[in-house]
Amino acid sequence: MLPRRPRSSPTRALLLATAAFACDGSPPAAALQRPPARSEPTPTPSLADQLRALTRECDPLPGAARFKTDASAERATVQLCQLEGAIWWRADADIDCDGAADPRCTVDRSYRAETSAKTSRGEFINSAQVPYLVVPMAGNGFRPKAHGIKAGWSGYGSAGVILYGDEMIFAPYADAGPAGVIGELSYAAAEALGINPDPNRGGVASGVTYIVFTGEDNRVEPVESAAAAAAVGRRRAEALAREN
Repeated sequence: MLPRRPRSSPTRALLLATAAFACDGSPPAAALQRPPARSEPTPTPSLADQLRALTRECDPLPGAARFKTDASAERATVQLCQLEGAIWWRADADIDCDGAADPRCTVDRSYRAETSAKTSRGEFINSAQVPYLVVPMAGNGFRPKAHGIKAGWSGYGSAGVILYGDEMIFAPYADAGPAGVIGELSYAAAEALGINPDPNRGGVASGVTYIVFTGEDNRVEPVESAAAAAAVGRRRAEALAREN
């Protein structure tokens, strides 16, 4: 009887496979191959980040002179800028507390009982309840209505966005400010952005970006509705990000 051939151990088989790879250059067994590393997908920028990128540099609105941040300011420093579908500016934030009588606003030293827009119930806007932005009246070579930027007593206002720090809110144009002066928002808008809303001591000196959409399909109706402002504002903001 012939002697039995000894069986190869697992370790011996692995050494033989490695030796074969070293001798003829062929790849090792599939069990020894590593799967390719997976690449992580690049995160999509948020809508707020896209708007911040779009408003990083200013393309001046033709024919518009610079605006003051306050009527008493010595120099006009704020330039109106244009995008395809919007006009924007970066300025301070003074608190607008005009409109319906609210104890948070009637303490304002410059309080007025009217706003440029009325609610769907025919009442003036409550600035302490409705976040909105202020657009200056016609002047300095800028006519808001020529760009479709409007607010009215029939319960509508042009859609807009306000950015400050890490915050973003959708807000309609609901009150007009003095000609030649810019940088104003409602008590409720300031509160939503983390800005001190006190009409006499609040606001911030710089760093607020205001975007107001142009054209006839930019209306928030009813102007006092946060849901309507968000729906129209988001639709127009997404279009702005695609088209610029």
